[in-house]
Amino acid sequence: MEQSYINGYSSPTETVLKALQLLTTESQETPMSQDIGDLKARVEEKDIRIRELQEQMKVNDMHQQNRIDDLKTQIQAFHDQLQVKDEQLHTKDEQIKDQNENMHKQAVHIQSLIQDNSRLTTKLLPEETEKKNPWWHFGKSDSIMTPNKIS
Repeated sequence: MEQSYINGYSSPTETVLKALQLLTTESQETPMSQDIGDLKARVEEKDIRIRELQEQMKVNDMHQQNRIDDLKTQIQAFHDQLQVKDEQLHTKDEQIKDQNENMHKQAVHIQSLIQDNSRLTTKLLPEETEKKNPWWHFGKSDSIMTPNKIS
């Protein structure tokens, strides 16, 4: 019984031997081996490009991290400045409060001095026994304008 094997090989042993020969021989190039070579070259190019991009990403990440650190430092400095300003405002508020209290005490003291002065003025002025002429009658009163009468 003779069986016909693929591509005209007479026995499985012959087929295996021929396949091993093809695998070990580099000089023989088939269209499939050229495609595989092209694919390998493209894969290598892609791998190189991937490594380059990964390096660029690392550099960019470092730059971004440095920028983030700088911004954090600036934010902390601004926060510290705000805290100082807040303390200054608190001190100013306390000073204004103290000044307002002092001004109020001074106003009360001035008011009491004015009242004391008014009481003293009232006590020191003699009461008028005569009726005072209105100001528009100035000069019409005999007692005020007339010189001592010669008699």
